Amino acid sequence: MKDLQLNAKKEGDQLLVKEFPSDLEWLNSKPLGIASHLKGKIVLLDFWTFCCINCLHVLPFLKELEAQYSNEPIVFIGVHSAKFENERNTDAIRNAILKNGIHHPVINDYRMEMWKHMRVSGWPSFAILNPYGELIYLGMGETSKTMVKVMLEASLSVYKEALSHHKIELELEKDKVRSDSQTKSKTQLSYPGKVYVHAETQRLFISDSSNNRVLIFQLQNEENNPKAYLLHEIGSGDANFNPDQQTFNNCSFNNPQGLYYDYDQDVIYLADTDNHCLKAIDLNSFLVKTIAGIGTQGNDYVGGKTSGQELNSPWDICKSPKLDALYVAMAGQHQIWLYNLKTHISHNFAGIGSESSGNSKDLLKSTWAQPSGVCLDNNEECLFIADAESSKIRGIKLKEAESVTFVGGNEVDDDLKAFGDMDGEGKNAKLQHPLAVCWIGDSVKGYDVVVSDTYNHKIKLLSSSSRSIKTWSGSTKGMEDGDLGTAKFNEPSGLSFDPANERIYVSDTNNHSIRRIDIKTGKVQTVSLEFNSKLFSINNSIQNNQQKPFLPETKELDGGTLKISPNTKTGKIRVRLNLPKTAHLNLEAVSLWQLITPYQSQSPSIFSKITKTGIINQTDIIIPYQLQSNNWSSEKCLLELLIYKCTDTDGTCEISQQAIQFSIQPNDQQTQDPQLFLQIP
Repeated sequence: MKDLQLNAKKEGDQLLVKEFPSDLEWLNSKPLGIASHLKGKIVLLDFWTFCCINCLHVLPFLKELEAQYSNEPIVFIGVHSAKFENERNTDAIRNAILKNGIHHPVINDYRMEMWKHMRVSGWPSFAILNPYGELIYLGMGETSKTMVKVMLEASLSVYKEALSHHKIELELEKDKVRSDSQTKSKTQLSYPGKVYVHAETQRLFISDSSNNRVLIFQLQNEENNPKAYLLHEIGSGDANFNPDQQTFNNCSFNNPQGLYYDYDQDVIYLADTDNHCLKAIDLNSFLVKTIAGIGTQGNDYVGGKTSGQELNSPWDICKSPKLDALYVAMAGQHQIWLYNLKTHISHNFAGIGSESSGNSKDLLKSTWAQPSGVCLDNNEECLFIADAESSKIRGIKLKEAESVTFVGGNEVDDDLKAFGDMDGEGKNAKLQHPLAVCWIGDSVKGYDVVVSDTYNHKIKLLSSSSRSIKTWSGSTKGMEDGDLGTAKFNEPSGLSFDPANERIYVSDTNNHSIRRIDIKTGKVQTVSLEFNSKLFSINNSIQNNQQKPFLPETKELDGGTLKISPNTKTGKIRVRLNLPKTAHLNLEAVSLWQLITPYQSQSPSIFSKITKTGIINQTDIIIPYQLQSNNWSSEKCLLELLIYKCTDTDGTCEISQQAIQFSIQPNDQQTQDPQLFLQIP
């Protein structure tokens, strides 16, 4: 410690740091002066840019230091020296501050004057000033954290007599703008990172990233004014890591990002990014468990451990049905990993771990730059990758086992500053920090992948065959519905395709919204998310094992018996609603159904899983199920219907309520899905 103290004194004579330029904007405080406000303080400057995963990695470290030295004359200041054009904007930095919970002053060094003056050469970098405004330490990278802590301790001792305990007043951005109320509100999104839509069930899955939760909505597919109704809220809102199995209400996530819904298993797989792990969310048992990762940032670039496998900021995932595995965009260490769902082992699939963007016929020798979005084509011939920091759309040809670049960049593989906003082919095209890719096949003629060009606030179309890209939707940064060309987005970060209705769902992150692009109509609309609905309360009761009839006063009708083959493990119960010829469903209201099985019995259900509730937006209700075994007798069920309908003749609208009891019995001769025909008066 003595040597370090002497070194601090010696280094203090090297550079008297100039004042912050007076015209630069400050966030979280009023402008601060080195010779005035900061005189008598030890000052830690964090040179960062909000796109940088390494900069994000050190934020928890800074929060720890701020808490540890809260009563000491140390001031923490973020010097935001942007890499990308979009990051120079003060509003964009404000969103990053709110998104990441930064509570110290931040200056927008958009001209990089302080960066150049202090000879900073990479992100993140830490500089420490003594009470006289002299530079006594400059270190670069995450690995400098240990030295930073040692230097702060040394400085408190060396400069004890020169220190001042005067207070630096903060004016936190979270107290000024609406976004903080969004962060704390259960009925709003806060910087949603990724989105997934399941076409068959019409369920919408959202990573509500800054609220540290996962939300599941039921879509009501209207052509205009799209709506979705909350089914499940998963996560307590805390950012803690717990390796044990937890319930939906008690589990915790930290900045959850990529997700994938496995319909056959009824499980959501989730990249719990800042907890550095993968989670499995079981919608049948309503339990959440960690399947990979230990809750802290790892530095294993190989993997293969049977237990205790650490991960590093997994940002997105997609499933390979052929391999029964998850491809993982491991943004934190610039690699693509593979998690085997059978063996539960994860390992490196592509990338040596250095931040660059070079292709190779040996995948383990390829380089990547913060890969943040992944998707597969339907034949699993190519894994498409949004390589964010290189501003490229790249891929892995799976049969050939080699990496390729589709668009973006230039002739130099390690040039991570070849960005812009230009349609075109190959390296003539330019993007700016793309975060999502989504396979759409031949839904748009000539193009097969949708790209979220995040920092250009645009949605673009990629042709993988011609290696060309063009702008599809988005004009300038903002929030506006309308035609493809006039619509506006604000850092869209996630994409998902609904092939049944030919629609793209977009997590419009900085607009705290989910947007819908209709391929057939060319319209962009904001999805209205209904948080407080009867559907949510029904699901809550199911989740808490307290399911009961929601139409208790309705007379129960006899629906007879449905036959199911005991040898069929999975199937669907089909319910056909026969409305009067002069009536139609009122899609402006929410018609619901609920299935209670077993009904009025304490015996275990014959089903290992079965969908128990949903929205009625057509006259066919499909209820997927999976049987426990092929050895069972019968089960009694209750189906409740709350239907809003209108007459075609005079437009009168009314409510119809029905409760139908029926039994399910085994029948070896049954080959088709059982059907229940109901006449709605």
